[in-house]
Amino acid sequence: MGTLEALLKDGLHSNRPALVMGSSPTVKVLSNFPFDGIRIGVGDMPIRAPEFGPYDYWVCANSYYPLPWNRKHRKDIDSSGARTLIASMSVLHSSDPDKVKLDALGEFFRSNSNVLYEQRHFYQLPCDPRRICCDVSGEFELGHSIQELLGQTIQNPNPTYSEGATVALHGYALAVLLRANPIYIAGVDLPTTTKSHRSYRHWFRPHESLPRRVIRLFRDWQDSGKLLNDFGNAGLDNILRNFRLISEVAHSLNLTTISLSEKSSLNVLEHIKPIKPD
Repeated sequence: MGTLEALLKDGLHSNRPALVMGSSPTVKVLSNFPFDGIRIGVGDMPIRAPEFGPYDYWVCANSYYPLPWNRKHRKDIDSSGARTLIASMSVLHSSDPDKVKLDALGEFFRSNSNVLYEQRHFYQLPCDPRRICCDVSGEFELGHSIQELLGQTIQNPNPTYSEGATVALHGYALAVLLRANPIYIAGVDLPTTTKSHRSYRHWFRPHESLPRRVIRLFRDWQDSGKLLNDFGNAGLDNILRNFRLISEVAHSLNLTTISLSEKSSLNVLEHIKPIKPD
């Protein structure tokens, strides 16, 4: 498959419902939600919660998991059965040699089931100073960013939203680009404190060793009353603004967006309708 632009030329999902799944505990509402459509997992959801699959797409946007050059991570990608989208910025913080990362991405890029996509280099411009993610974008000719592709759907050449502080933004954008309708969002609550910032199966992270898991859970307990902004979070207002901008594009394309979580901060947005599943 290769690039996101190549994927979108298929147009196979127009007017089929889509379900975008994040890892907030409220995603468990899907246990009683009959759904026949496109399943889009973000972050580590296909491995964290395989019971909500099978997943059609796995959208990733970080530099720690899953990394195609890591043998265990690649096994997770292959076993997920999903068409996996890896961002160019995935190469930024790994200590592996650049050649190892680029060779692995080349093999990943050639697979019919995987996609490399751009969410960092707007207008196809490199970083300043140039970084290895720029080499990925150029070598594999990733083209326009997902934010720009979304803008193009309404004849706007500019990015619809910013680089993004949560991968759920890109999962939602993908659903819009696929022209899915309606688009359901589950497990994307955007809490404001660490006490409420818990995951479905919170104890589990597929890339995490046992010692690191113990340390993380202890720190969660220590910091349970602090605001997420204390930890360098991009801020709820900024995240909500990005979701609002995507929802406005969806609305202009006559696509309906529905939130399945009663607790989600997304429910304040005009074009995202909260409903309570039966």
